[in-house]
Amino acid sequence: MTIGDIKKGESSHLEFKREVPERKENFLKTVSAFSNTSGGKIVFGVDDKSLELVGIDGDIFKIQDSIINCISDSIEPLISPNINAQTIEDKTVIVLEIFPTNHTPCFIKSKGKENGTFLRIGATSRLADFYTLRELELNGIRSSFDSQKCVNLMNDKKHFNPQITKNLCQQIQKRMEKAGAQNITVTEETLEGLGVLKRINGELFPTNAYALLTLSDSYDFSRCSVRCACFKGRDKAIFLDKLDCSGAIFEQVEQALNFVLRNLKVGIKFVGVQGIDDFELPVNALREAIVNAVVHRNYMIEEPSQIAIYDDRVEIISPGRLVSGLSLESALNGKSIARNPIIAKVFRLMKLMEEWGSGFRRIYQECEKAHIKPPKFQENELDCSIVFERVEKQNGGINGGINGGINGGINLSKNENLVFEAIKNNPSQTNSELVKSLKLSSRTIDRCIKSLRDNNLISREGSNKTGFWKIVDGEKK
Repeated sequence: MTIGDIKKGESSHLEFKREVPERKENFLKTVSAFSNTSGGKIVFGVDDKSLELVGIDGDIFKIQDSIINCISDSIEPLISPNINAQTIEDKTVIVLEIFPTNHTPCFIKSKGKENGTFLRIGATSRLADFYTLRELELNGIRSSFDSQKCVNLMNDKKHFNPQITKNLCQQIQKRMEKAGAQNITVTEETLEGLGVLKRINGELFPTNAYALLTLSDSYDFSRCSVRCACFKGRDKAIFLDKLDCSGAIFEQVEQALNFVLRNLKVGIKFVGVQGIDDFELPVNALREAIVNAVVHRNYMIEEPSQIAIYDDRVEIISPGRLVSGLSLESALNGKSIARNPIIAKVFRLMKLMEEWGSGFRRIYQECEKAHIKPPKFQENELDCSIVFERVEKQNGGINGGINGGINGGINLSKNENLVFEAIKNNPSQTNSELVKSLKLSSRTIDRCIKSLRDNNLISREGSNKTGFWKIVDGEKK
């Protein structure tokens, strides 16, 4: 601990106390919070408001013993903190270091588990919410939500039967083969080995992982969906497009990624003579972020994952804070603790995710290759989010604009480009015909046409029924 550390103020891993409080609960909450999250230090002898170094007077060894005895008497389960005295600018401070525990939840005995379990959120210690407490209990017995028997499915022959199990095996095998695996056969035994199915007294039971991997529209597991929306402007006032992704969670990843891509600006870049889509944000980074949001979310929280697209950013929100023992800093440095280890294993088999701990690093690398800012990672009270900033590149708009430039850099979304090309190929098409041919909603077609007209790329000659579209000269090159 240095004077420089003190001047930075309190944080998710650091708290100051001017003195050892007579009311011990004032620092026991922080002990519980650090134990249940990713650890931290309490420094006695620093004013938490002014950051003044005041020091601790008296018998330092006796004070240290009283702190340790208080923790031993008041905290359950038993933890082993580290405590020492340090001299900073001729002042003595006591530094109490708390380590994350594997025996969660760690709580104040006098308050009980429900009212005495705390979490570290930013620079404050707060009472654990219901869902986080349940997850801490599972962590404490070395278990996870996805490994638990799915009670809803156990006696539901419509949604748990040999055919559905066979279909799941085929889906996993299909994706493994697509990723290059050869001579692989995925069977019921494979699922049992992964933990997707659990054998008890000779009978196979479905786990929550099985439910998540076989979700269907007819089975009510709506909290496990991914809710996507695109808004006009920088807030949620006006919807432009929306989608509730359904089905198995690996299918939701694909649906969500397609939704994001269709609402981003896209250019064309050429590899040799072949033109390929060049999106304003790197596709691999977006895919990795969506996979992380689906695989590592807390499925006990009855809220869907969310993806929100605004004019200036893309937000990917995953219910649940970081799993106990993992901090944002350590996650960014490659540390990984799988919240849903069975789901993670299956996604790795499917090649939908790489080695554990590489996700954030891969996102950064993809953004660096695309010459854009890396996203911001945020941990909030009940969720985690990844925010990509949408910034137009130089030299004629995003990636040079569509096909090398429209009016020197007008940027079209993928849907707008589809409508433009369709009109160019058949100027007499009506809006309803565009809906059928492009398989887009009438609202989307109307929005795209309005954008094209506003940007002076097309104009209408004649009536809506008998007229035709005109491509403005020189606009498309």
